[in-house]
Amino acid sequence: MATLIGNNGVDYKGRLNDKLQITYDGTNFICEIVHTGNTAATRTISSGVISVNPGNIAVDTEASASSDDLDTINDLNFGERVLLNANDNGRTVVVKHGTGNIVLDGAVDFSLDNITDRIELQWSGTFNVEISRSSNGA
Repeated sequence: MATLIGNNGVDYKGRLNDKLQITYDGTNFICEIVHTGNTAATRTISSGVISVNPGNIAVDTEASASSDDLDTINDLNFGERVLLNANDNGRTVVVKHGTGNIVLDGAVDFSLDNITDRIELQWSGTFNVEISRSSNGA
């Protein structure tokens, strides 16, 4: 979100792979959010936790373990969403229901065991609530 603040400038909370572009057409300043890439950021689990910005996140296991539990996702603001996938086909990320601040459909854990699997979560102010999931791996 970009907000012009009087004559003092712009307040912008950036999202993954976005930039704020301000142009002047001779009369008006024009603010645009420009998507600059499609690469997912990578976050590595540390003691069951990752900290993220909204957007696409490739999650890796702690110390490259073959499997690791993801209990808590931090640093989202109310209403922001994150789309998670596994960073490596050989390492399984188990998104845990109810262990930390994650609430999943049917109260069932979800394993990201293929880089094509996805789970989308939205911060409610209290929990990261599942919006959707897809298990696309072989």
